[in-house]
Amino acid sequence: MAKYDADHNMAHAGIRAKICEPGGSQNSCPGYSSNKQVIGLCMQQMWDEGPPPTADCTGDCYEMYGHFINMTDDSVTQVACGFYTTSSGKVWAVQNFTR
Repeated sequence: MAKYDADHNMAHAGIRAKICEPGGSQNSCPGYSSNKQVIGLCMQQMWDEGPPPTADCTGDCYEMYGHFINMTDDSVTQVACGFYTTSSGKVWAVQNFTR
């Protein structure tokens, strides 16, 4: 999935193209300079979105807080992480959350 996104230069390209059956939701870290930066910057930024102002968070609310929601949703039963490094050294990563 991360390679597909990188090949298409678009976060969530694989989900949109339905290259596999999504089990829930996905967070994506497109084009970072290293695996360390994916963890230390991208995932931290997602976490820093913080909890939404309301439990019923859809639409624009989910666009703003969705990464944090995905990372803290206690109905998630599995998380799959994929990393791909392009020939130019850019790291693309995805986290797929299954409910």
